Amino acid sequence: MRLSRALPLAALLALCAVRAGAVCRESGFEMLSWNLQTYGHIKPERRAAVRKAYEAVVSSNVYVLAVQEIAGENGMETFLSLLPGGTEQWAASFQDTRDAQDNAIVFRRECSTVSAQGFLFEDKDGRPDTLRALHPVRWAKLKTGALEYTLLSLHLTFQQGDAAESARELDYILDWAARSKAGEKEGFILAGDFNLPTEKGKALSKRAREKKWTPLELLLRKAGAASMGVYVDEPTSRPHKQPGNNYDHFLVSQRLKPHVVKAGRLPPELVDEADHGRTAMVSDHYPVMLELALSTAPAMTEHKEAR
Repeated sequence: MRLSRALPLAALLALCAVRAGAVCRESGFEMLSWNLQTYGHIKPERRAAVRKAYEAVVSSNVYVLAVQEIAGENGMETFLSLLPGGTEQWAASFQDTRDAQDNAIVFRRECSTVSAQGFLFEDKDGRPDTLRALHPVRWAKLKTGALEYTLLSLHLTFQQGDAAESARELDYILDWAARSKAGEKEGFILAGDFNLPTEKGKALSKRAREKKWTPLELLLRKAGAASMGVYVDEPTSRPHKQPGNNYDHFLVSQRLKPHVVKAGRLPPELVDEADHGRTAMVSDHYPVMLELALSTAPAMTEHKEAR
């Protein structure tokens, strides 16, 4: 079919990008972390809400997601299918376990690759060691552009709000970080639901007065890991569709900190508008974002919310 007049160059490039799939930026990319809330069999009303939320949250600049509370292979397949671009554009590092709240790492096929993956802690039989992490920590070695890094998707145990149990699991992960070659070579990122706050985030949370709810910075100092970057101070839990506590974060190794451009909770309305007026919830958490430059970034500026 002949066109009666030529398309503007910008429109033509946009059309080609849609047909070809993702166009990978050369400057940098965004990484999301999101507790999806017991994501297994999704009923139609919730499916409609999450699809709307994902369209708003997962922009074309997002190349990697650390997700928590995936319930089985069906939940993983459903999540991938509902992302913008679906399974043609997205793949996952995931393995189903006996736990109903598994962690996964999802990546845009054209922009990121995975060269190694697995569970962070395994017992002598090669199964996830739930004594060190109730919800098995997923790790993957990724390459995005020229940037190579190891990403952990984690969900520290809640145990009815017992911060000591969350901190105990974090100690095991920090011990891994101290001994890991990933920190010496390309660097690593811990992403997920920590059920613990930052120092600033605690003051902004419903649980601000709980003395035993220890901030991450203090736990890192005690573990000799004070050089790690700790990001996201806003309340990220979402009980009753309202901001609650500062639970979700990115912890970034010293080697990768110069690549951090900005970080924070995404604007709440991106999720709130998707399930407004519905009984079903998108999730009881808000997504958080970390923007990384492929080359060394300028010093990170202060932020309240990402984007």
